[in-house]
Amino acid sequence: MDSQKIERLLHECECTFLDFKTTEYPFYNASDTQKSELLKDIFALANADTAESRFILMGVEERKGKRAGILGINAQLKDNDLQQFVNTKPLNKPIVFQYEVLTVDGLTIGIVSIPVQEGPFYLRADYGKLRKNIVYCRQGSSTAELTPDELLHVGRRQALSDKIPKLELSLAQVAVPSPPFNLSENVLWDPAMALEVKRVFQLSPHEIQKLIQEDIGAGLPEVYLSERSRFYQQLDKFRALGLMFRPIGLHLLNSGQVSVSDVRIALQLMTAKGIQVLSAKDFPPRPVVRQVREIFRDFPEASHTRLVSGDLTVRKHGEAQAIDWAVPKIIPAERKFSTGFFLIAAAESCTLSFTFSVLAENLPFPISGELELRVAVSDPIEPGLVSFKIFRDQLEEYDKMRN
Repeated sequence: MDSQKIERLLHECECTFLDFKTTEYPFYNASDTQKSELLKDIFALANADTAESRFILMGVEERKGKRAGILGINAQLKDNDLQQFVNTKPLNKPIVFQYEVLTVDGLTIGIVSIPVQEGPFYLRADYGKLRKNIVYCRQGSSTAELTPDELLHVGRRQALSDKIPKLELSLAQVAVPSPPFNLSENVLWDPAMALEVKRVFQLSPHEIQKLIQEDIGAGLPEVYLSERSRFYQQLDKFRALGLMFRPIGLHLLNSGQVSVSDVRIALQLMTAKGIQVLSAKDFPPRPVVRQVREIFRDFPEASHTRLVSGDLTVRKHGEAQAIDWAVPKIIPAERKFSTGFFLIAAAESCTLSFTFSVLAENLPFPISGELELRVAVSDPIEPGLVSFKIFRDQLEEYDKMRN
């Protein structure tokens, strides 16, 4: 399992597809009664009604509203022993699962992964505390006990429920590879993280002059210095805006069992003092030089100077800023990231609360909720002149890659 998937699970609460255990299950030299606890939890998750894969994390402690705590285990369990233990029992059908051991925060944890598969699963003979012909089924963070007949009635009711679309909206970091953002991939936004915004002071005339003196030392004719100075001022403003405004996108998961068409999502943010929201198309274009090209060979005139607006739109809605996203279709278990993004700037650290509504063609009623985003405002690490030179080098490398 990759580290990104692990981190997502560690930020979840116990639910239908996830169970945390602070210690490893008793297994070697344990009684049937002790070992039946492990078998019961595997049954319960395998029988859970969810479109997600299911997981048991051992050596992990749930901390509501926070990232789960890593306690660690001795890691004695082995996958082949666990496979033999489970699937040599008198089951009505074999269960597919996997056990692995990983290191997180320098400590060892155990993970049982159970993919979605056709159930139900139950014993044909008693074992330990488990009774034959009883279907153990995970419901929320607890386990229910049903007979196969009772499960059939539940299944009929569930079949009706399964026809109702289930959509989950979240914030995301979206790929914006061009400077000043340099973000290479789409990832779900980690609620434990803050959006890093910098207070930036633009270069002083003295610092601009220092850059010009370096250009003179490199052999640039003085007749071109005013043009170079004007360009540096524009480029520094662009750099500063890229540190002050940070991009945020959206992510949509279809956790139901039916496709959903014509999805229309609307977010609203009540803007307070010091909070600014921009669409990608309203972010200033990168400065380019259209004259005296021979003095700016290290800054080729790029065609990729304006951000692509993508599929998000930002508009004013009374005292709030509204962000709209249209998704033509999303199939079951599919995840979609917006191709567009909006930009947030804040004068001081704060927590922003977005309200949202989701409408769709085959959604019987709107889905509504709130999304929170922590914003942390800090001073830049590097002095302005150093930061500018680093940014200038990034632009040169990016342009070489694109041209």
